[in-house]
Amino acid sequence: MLKQRIITAAILLPLVIVTVLFAPNRTFLLLSAIPLLLIGGWEWSRLLSMTDIQHRTLYVLAVIAVATAAYFLNALFFKAIIVIALLWWVIAIGLLAVYKRESMFYMHRPWIFSSAGFIVLVSAWWFLGKLHSFNPQWVLYLILLTAIADTAAYFSGKAFGKHKLAPELSPGKTIEGVMGAALGVFLWGVLGAWYFHVPASLWVYFILLVLLTMLVSVAGDLFISMMKRESGFKDSGSILPGHGGILDRVDSQLAALPVFTSGLVWGGLQNLSSYGLQ
Repeated sequence: MLKQRIITAAILLPLVIVTVLFAPNRTFLLLSAIPLLLIGGWEWSRLLSMTDIQHRTLYVLAVIAVATAAYFLNALFFKAIIVIALLWWVIAIGLLAVYKRESMFYMHRPWIFSSAGFIVLVSAWWFLGKLHSFNPQWVLYLILLTAIADTAAYFSGKAFGKHKLAPELSPGKTIEGVMGAALGVFLWGVLGAWYFHVPASLWVYFILLVLLTMLVSVAGDLFISMMKRESGFKDSGSILPGHGGILDRVDSQLAALPVFTSGLVWGGLQNLSSYGLQ
């Protein structure tokens, strides 16, 4: 399994970096729609326990249609898309906080996960496109932010983990792990503030934004875990050998993208240059 994970990562990482840095924004949007909307929508329909290929196909097409509408109506509904995405993750955190494994709540309300797919997948793709249009390096920065958080949480949880963060959803996650992730992400925030020339007066704001993004990314991870637990699947799919499905790899980014991108806009930081892009 470890060998498969390494090989898959070694193949995908260069492709992701080249696409992010060198693809024009419209091309990037089209390419990113494949994993997020097409494959992501297909895996989401699987977690909805859809077994009929026709129904799963219709669900994916509906997700793509909503994403297309969001793209072309961007000028009219820019603020509305931001509000909907952020409000959804506030609601999702509340759902995660009260989740009980033996509850029949979601079984009797399948519309919750079904509707969530449109909000989560479409908003993640939309915000990814926005972030890329600001500066492609912001995309890589966010990807590395969640990777650092995951790595720091894993090792600090292994070393010091005693208190479970969400035992009903992910027994392996600990509060100590999140604290370790916060430390790693804090340092990443300081580096980012320097690299992207964040004004000195906004360093605290930017670092707090990075920390908030990390915390919300945990909610993204746990929400996909909740869907997998409810549907009885270990992974969202099997397209990535050793990793599972696309949703298994981008679960953190699904929640991080709306928060981080909105935070940059709110703070007026979206157009900052970096040492790599003058």
